[in-house]
Amino acid sequence: MPARRTGTVEKYERASGRIYYRARIRLADGTRARVDIPPRYCVAAGGKTAEQRAELYAEAVQEREDEKGELLA
Repeated sequence: MPARRTGTVEKYERASGRIYYRARIRLADGTRARVDIPPRYCVAAGGKTAEQRAELYAEAVQEREDEKGELLA
């Protein structure tokens, strides 16, 4: 059984110094798409760091893509 895909999170910094994240999601055809993570998931909350929250968001997007293929369509 292949490893479960969770998406990859990339951390960026704007010229203003503000940190933001993008997810790299693997599509069914083997290519990858970049998805901007909404700002509300790029801040620490609920006992999780901003990066942990971004990773959870990326994982959810990857699961949805695996099930429905919305980004590939």
